Amino acid sequence: MATVNIVLTTTNARIQQQTASDDAIISQQDITLSASSQTSTVVATSLNGQDQFWEITTSGSNVRVAFGPNASVTVTATTGRLIPDGSTRWFRATPGYSPAVITSA
Repeated sequence: MATVNIVLTTTNARIQQQTASDDAIISQQDITLSASSQTSTVVATSLNGQDQFWEITTSGSNVRVAFGPNASVTVTATTGRLIPDGSTRWFRATPGYSPAVITSA
């Protein structure tokens, strides 16, 4: 079963490389992947100037991810950013946006 773990985290420092974050976790969600686009219920918000990042980890399948206004973002197996199976990627979070994910075998 392929899954993706989505974490919204904050930091006061700029992330220069992909490393495990020990900064505050605002929210997180696990999604079981399917061939249909699924939008996370986690939404980035504005937090007094702190930078927010999406930390997205895949397990069991390659994943495509796209970001957009909550409930209106979708992704297909050929659009969005590719995250290889077993990888973690970080993306700057835009307030009011959520990620959408889909399996990309």
